[in-house]
Amino acid sequence: MSWFNSLKMYLTKRSTLILLAMLVIVLGLIFINFNAVSLAFNRSLGLISNQLAAVGNLGQTATSTNSSSSSSSSSSSSSSGGSNLNTLAAVVGSSSSSSSSSSSSSSSGGSVVTRHRGVALSGGGGAGSDSSGSSSSSSSSSSSSSSSSSSGGSSSSSSSSSSSSSSSSSGGGVTHGPNLIINPSVEIDNNGTPANWQHGSWGNNTPVYTYPAAASDGVKGIKLAVTGYTAGDIKWYFDDVQVNGGSTYTFSDDYNSTAPSGLVVRYTFANQSQTYDYLITLPSTGGVWASTTNIINPPVGVSSLTVFHLLSNNGELTTDNYALYETPVTSNQLFSQGAVSLNFDDGFTSQYDHVLPLLTQNNFKGNFYIVSHLTAAAVSPNLIVNGSLATDNGDGTPAGWHVGNWGTNTLISSYPTTGPAGLKAAEVTLSNYVDGDAKWYFNDVSVTGSSGYRFRDFYQATAPSIITAQFTHVDNSLTYLDVANLPAAATWHVADVVFDTPVDVNKVSIFHRLATNGTLDIASTSLTADNTYITPAEVKDLENAGQEIGDHTQTHTDLTTLTSGQATTEVAGAKADILGMGINSVQTLAYPYGSYNDSIKAIAQSAGLIGARTVTSGFNNKDTDKMALRVQSVESGTSFDAVKSWIDKAVQDKTWLILLFHQVDYSGSPYGTTPEMFAQIVNYLKTNNVPVKTNAEMIGQMN
Repeated sequence: MSWFNSLKMYLTKRSTLILLAMLVIVLGLIFINFNAVSLAFNRSLGLISNQLAAVGNLGQTATSTNSSSSSSSSSSSSSSGGSNLNTLAAVVGSSSSSSSSSSSSSSSGGSVVTRHRGVALSGGGGAGSDSSGSSSSSSSSSSSSSSSSSSGGSSSSSSSSSSSSSSSSSGGGVTHGPNLIINPSVEIDNNGTPANWQHGSWGNNTPVYTYPAAASDGVKGIKLAVTGYTAGDIKWYFDDVQVNGGSTYTFSDDYNSTAPSGLVVRYTFANQSQTYDYLITLPSTGGVWASTTNIINPPVGVSSLTVFHLLSNNGELTTDNYALYETPVTSNQLFSQGAVSLNFDDGFTSQYDHVLPLLTQNNFKGNFYIVSHLTAAAVSPNLIVNGSLATDNGDGTPAGWHVGNWGTNTLISSYPTTGPAGLKAAEVTLSNYVDGDAKWYFNDVSVTGSSGYRFRDFYQATAPSIITAQFTHVDNSLTYLDVANLPAAATWHVADVVFDTPVDVNKVSIFHRLATNGTLDIASTSLTADNTYITPAEVKDLENAGQEIGDHTQTHTDLTTLTSGQATTEVAGAKADILGMGINSVQTLAYPYGSYNDSIKAIAQSAGLIGARTVTSGFNNKDTDKMALRVQSVESGTSFDAVKSWIDKAVQDKTWLILLFHQVDYSGSPYGTTPEMFAQIVNYLKTNNVPVKTNAEMIGQMN
């Protein structure tokens, strides 16, 4: 048995050696794999650090460097295959979407309203939206951690990543501050979602969110896909970052899309209220990567913001390589002094009535942007014979006019007296008043029953006055309708009233009457079919008064929804239309709804326009894109203190502020303002000697 024992000992030693060898091999493999994992992890962290530290130099196939908006975006309209981002409206709301990630997200279901010639078109966040507007997420790793918290729509983020304090530079070598976005290239995975990112949707569509997706930079991107679209939008967006209201920021990202997409900024204020600003509509890239860079000017009072790169069509959108950094303004970008421009969109009659007299009185020039087809269709004759009161009847009365009173009072009438701008006026004075009234009135004019009419005159009065319509019915009976009660006016004001005639009326006259002790003067009267927009003759009056006339397209259509040929017709055709009204020069454009892209900018330049204006909030300096000028909108909810702060900031910072107005009347439109508010703004500019310039004048000073 000795040989057997010898063999057994040999095999035992051999097995032990084999086992030891195998153990060494396994340990070696583990060590090698650990180094590889460590190397990969470190390389990943290095990539993220580089992305935080370097902005620009994207090296993509196409670049769009613009900004555009609606003070906000708006309600959506149905679309099939095409973009509806800025048709009549595009509501920006969002609803929370949960994922397998341990972090949770919820977003505002708020609505945003855009302008449509004074009509508010609004939409909500859609079914299932979370109106709280709060968001939170957290992520941690061995060498990088970030956290975000939110209350009532405001979120703040912090990161221990060493790159968070680094500076970056664009390809041009300009040094900027740090990238404010946490996890800007979405490389850090938080259990199936990118850390510090959210996604949301609203409306009627089927959204799909993909992470990770193909990347333009690094190894991970984020993707959106929409099918069955009829309304709403979907988006990825980063946690709110803290910003300084009134400063300038640059936002950029890479995107790859099969359909048009849009950029919307959500601002959160210190009181947790939120507003939205539509930046730009981006065309489909046809499945290749492109990049976009846009300027953001948060309003004063904003504490944080995020950006939605949203999809509101059937199609796909992949994004990556986000950046947001504060952009310092250098001295050579500033004007020699701050200046303000007064812009008036759409050509409302209220602008002619309430704005022009104040501008003329203060020797200010503004910009009036005309929708040419609406103005051309506004031609309506003045039904009052001798409405200007210019023709004297030779007996102390204007031709076609009468003066009268009734009741217990003493009347003194006078004609002609001096009206605004040297026009003739007519006056009544009452004393010893007990009852009754006194008035000048014109001969009855023929009208159509059940129709709308507009009466306007200039007036000044030491006491309240009343505008009354006298209706003559087909049976020759008379009825009366008080259509306006007007306050006393120490200077010339415009009375502008609209009324409907009863069904069986065939004639009307208007009494602007005084029913108390006092004096009332009237001048420049008109009665027309009810028009919302000024006539070509009134456009010529504006230019003759030194105002600058601008192009607001032919039909006020979202240019980004049109073919190149259609958009060219809208822009160049409107310019030709306005020149055909006898206007000498049309130099600038206002994009309808503030919607534009690079193609639209090129069309405007090809039409010979030297600049174009958006509705994006902000201030302009010498380096601002002349074809994407920014504004501050004065609307029904805008306080005088807010406007004053904008003016003061422009003067202090030597920047250019464009104040945008729509209706200036008492209609109560959410995008209008009152004549008193406008007068207060004009008085502040005049009292403080603020330079008031036209858009063309300021564009001439730009780089």
